[in-house]
Amino acid sequence: MEKLSFVLLQAASSEIVGYLISAVFIILFLFAVFLVTRVLVLWYWKVDVIVRNQEEQTALIKYQNQLTEYQTKVLKEFIEQTHNIAVGPNK
Repeated sequence: MEKLSFVLLQAASSEIVGYLISAVFIILFLFAVFLVTRVLVLWYWKVDVIVRNQEEQTALIKYQNQLTEYQTKVLKEFIEQTHNIAVGPNK
């Protein structure tokens, strides 16, 4: 009886191991399919090009903001100087 239960446990454990190995391979296969379809979708919709364009636009906007800040600073200095000339430095 003890030998029979041991054989049954071995059979059950080997089936479980077989199912686990199958499950791991199925998961790996599905992950590979996911990666391939992801690459195809990104290529088809040109997502990499869109991201690159957005990064370039962000850089240009930052540069434009720097120029605007500089122009504002220069304009304030100019207004202050013309005010000092017209009214006087203490008023």
